[in-house]
Amino acid sequence: MNEKSNKAQLLFVGGAPRSGTTLVQKMLNNHSLIYGGPEFDRLGDVVHLRNLLQYSNEKGRSKAYYSSSELDYKIAQFILELLSKPAIASDAGIISEKTPSNIFHLNQILGIDKTAKAIIVIRDPKGIVASMKNVKKKAVSANELVPEFTKSVSNSISLIEKYWKEGMKAYLNYGDRVHLIMYEELITEPKKELEAICDFLNIEFENIMTSPGDSDFDRGNEKDNIWYSDKDHKRNIDRKSLDKWKVILSEKEIAKIDSSLSDLHKIWSRQFSDKNEEQLGVIFESPNKTREKIVSFLRNKEKLRGLLARLVKDSYKSGNN
Repeated sequence: MNEKSNKAQLLFVGGAPRSGTTLVQKMLNNHSLIYGGPEFDRLGDVVHLRNLLQYSNEKGRSKAYYSSSELDYKIAQFILELLSKPAIASDAGIISEKTPSNIFHLNQILGIDKTAKAIIVIRDPKGIVASMKNVKKKAVSANELVPEFTKSVSNSISLIEKYWKEGMKAYLNYGDRVHLIMYEELITEPKKELEAICDFLNIEFENIMTSPGDSDFDRGNEKDNIWYSDKDHKRNIDRKSLDKWKVILSEKEIAKIDSSLSDLHKIWSRQFSDKNEEQLGVIFESPNKTREKIVSFLRNKEKLRGLLARLVKDSYKSGNN
């Protein structure tokens, strides 16, 4: 896709809050073929409405109006219409919607819209929790409501775990349309990782993408807030951000985060590093190799990927086979 296309494609960026989804969106927005705007927030509500309509159809109450496939097509077109105005104005062929909670709906959205793609951003959980602690500190200083998931390290851990497990469902079911980004890799080797994103989207890499601070990103709310200040939005890639957690978190907090999330983080890291190999079988090694054989067989069987998802979920839940 080297020229601007008349048919827009939807791209959804998701990840746990404070994982770097805004940074990714700003980098994407710098590309001449991508419009990356502020958070839409209501994707989950649209998916919920779709589920209600599909339920009515399954009960035979709405078959006179639409079939299951017709409904999904209309929902996909509805989402595209909702988000396309600024993209059309900027002559962009890809619409990137960045809301961290997208990760909860990716599995369904990718099933509804067969052309949509997604990016999942994964970050060292210690960096995420440290950033959440800063949000709490800002909220207290500004006398604003403290987000529930920032109130304690336990709350933060619980939220990250939920996001990561939901993201894994979408990755296992639609891995060919889901691109993984490890925040640390993006910070240390931005050009390499952005080139990989462009390959995923079938577009040419543009150097301006490596300068997120120069993006004309529409953040929706220009006022400084507990999440981002104007200074934050104008900041370019800063490797110092990778080590900030070391001075923000206590040894006890670090140990708690590692004991709770290190296994899940290793799974995501292995998916990222081994993405050109049969990574699932390597992660969930079993003595008799039965699991690896099943994974190898199911990996490219689209109709059976739901079974693969359950297999993997059970594997890292039990960890004793």
